[in-house]
Amino acid sequence: MNPSLTSSPEPLRCNLTILATSDLHLQLCPWDYYANRAAPGTGLAAVSGTISDLRAKYTNTLLVDNGDFLQGSALGDALLAKSAEETRIHPMIAAMNLAGYDAVSLGNHDFDYGLGVLSEALAEAKFPALCANLTGTGRAAVPHAGWTILHRQVTDSQGNSSLLRIGLFGVTPPQVMIWNQPKLAGRMVARGMISAAQDAVAAMQKVGVDLIVGLCHCGIGTAGVGDDEENAGLAIAALPGVDALVTGHTHDVFPGPDFAATPGADVAAGTLAGKAACMPGFGASHIGLLHLTLAPRAEGGWQLLQGRGETLPLTPPRPGGPPPELTFREACAASPGLRPEFATLCLQAHEATVSHLDRAVGRSESRLFSYFAMTGDCPVTCLVTDAMLWYLKSRLPPAERGTARLLAAASPWRAGGRRGPTHYTHLMPGPVLARDVAALCPFPDELRALRLTGRELTDWLEHSARAFNTIPPGSRDLSLLADDWASYNFDVIRGLTYEIDLSGTGPRIRNLRCEGRDVCDSDSFLLATTSYRAAGGGGFPATGPGGRVLFDTALTIGRIVEEFLSRNGPYRAEDTTPWSLAPIPQATAIFETGPCAKALLPRPGFESLGDGPDGFLRLRMNMEEIRPLHPAA
Repeated sequence: MNPSLTSSPEPLRCNLTILATSDLHLQLCPWDYYANRAAPGTGLAAVSGTISDLRAKYTNTLLVDNGDFLQGSALGDALLAKSAEETRIHPMIAAMNLAGYDAVSLGNHDFDYGLGVLSEALAEAKFPALCANLTGTGRAAVPHAGWTILHRQVTDSQGNSSLLRIGLFGVTPPQVMIWNQPKLAGRMVARGMISAAQDAVAAMQKVGVDLIVGLCHCGIGTAGVGDDEENAGLAIAALPGVDALVTGHTHDVFPGPDFAATPGADVAAGTLAGKAACMPGFGASHIGLLHLTLAPRAEGGWQLLQGRGETLPLTPPRPGGPPPELTFREACAASPGLRPEFATLCLQAHEATVSHLDRAVGRSESRLFSYFAMTGDCPVTCLVTDAMLWYLKSRLPPAERGTARLLAAASPWRAGGRRGPTHYTHLMPGPVLARDVAALCPFPDELRALRLTGRELTDWLEHSARAFNTIPPGSRDLSLLADDWASYNFDVIRGLTYEIDLSGTGPRIRNLRCEGRDVCDSDSFLLATTSYRAAGGGGFPATGPGGRVLFDTALTIGRIVEEFLSRNGPYRAEDTTPWSLAPIPQATAIFETGPCAKALLPRPGFESLGDGPDGFLRLRMNMEEIRPLHPAA
């Protein structure tokens, strides 16, 4: 008997691979513009060849991005500073056109420069932009749709061409209306991501689709979260009709070990709530792959049979030692995945950015660094808060101020974290360039002044102190910093002195004083802060819609720092710091910082343990002896 006559034919199948990036944050060129040095192999252009290779490897592919691609590097600020006559197609959009993106979702930071800038950038895009839970109000036009259906000819398992209807929807955290309140208030309204996803799925099903994929610019979160939650990936994955999804926003990697214990997340299978899912890091560090197998429907068309998610690293590991001394062209040549057409695009964008950033805006007589910002010594926040107070005093009439004392709050934006051991500020005495100010103030936040009571001020600092773990007396080598609290949510308040006590579970803020006297609950203060914080960003007390904003301006904090430096002569940071860690008997803690902090050692209370496997310098802190370099008087 001939086996070929008795064996069953292979069932008809169609394989689709969706390639996904997320949180690119305008990392286009292989260059660190804040440090003005080469970063070979990094950025979208540097990995463009690898993306092309993956598209060629799989028979049927789509390429999508999950949002936050238009803001996050000095390149964006340089573009914003150019006049309308000089502006051509946005280089990131040009790069995404070159790469052949099929669709993008909008992230919260894509709205940072306002709807006008976003609309101008997307006008040249050869792909649709999606965001189902943000809509315009009145006459405000928005540059995106909630969902789209891509019609693609694909090759099935028998080598025949077939039409595949792929539904895509996008969502972004509704908190963007808080974070970007100055830019979006009155022009847009937001709703919860889960309900918006449900409606988008229903609309696409009514039209008719073979597959529905969510581009969810949010973290994975937990199942059963509310509609207004910031991170709702698991809840959206569990919705009927959603076949697969891309997540992002938190800069994590899924599938990955960080989610091994998360209920509903299957790291081995690459699924969330049983649906194929991925989260591809940030800044082109990874690419996500959704491997989907479809089977024919009896009534025609296709339906998902099975799927799994995967992530692949794109950016090479950071080598040990100092960064390479390369020219820009050499950095491009040292990025083997950078295609020639991307090199041309990068050179044009690079030259325009460097021209803008090389402007001298003032001088500093102090060394400005953020390596020890989380232990009480941060000249960087000193400069920023000094500039904020200078501007507020020059603009706020005494009658409006009354008897309230002026304070200023700032965070050490560049203090390590997920962005790695080079994500710090270190400026030597001498000229201060526009690139240096961009590193100090990387977001286009504006200045606000809030009226606070002493009680609210104490609560503000308690909230900020969540950046630290508890270090009980007698404990040995616990990690100083909490993994779930970013440095941009650690506010230092200038004009006060205080201690942070990490020894127990009670209140952490001790000895809070202003001008040498204890702060009382009923005392009145005016706190200069950012528009992001005043609108509720970070969840600080006395902020958001109920916050009492006494003063506002459209000028960004970065521009205020530039004006402060240019008008007040060489800057010298005060030899005091507002806060210190309270001593903890017989305890030690581990603090990680950038390896270049070795130039600032030795320091009392710190013992170097050398560089760790992830490139950070590991320091043991004697919590009984540790003090800031210049303790407050």
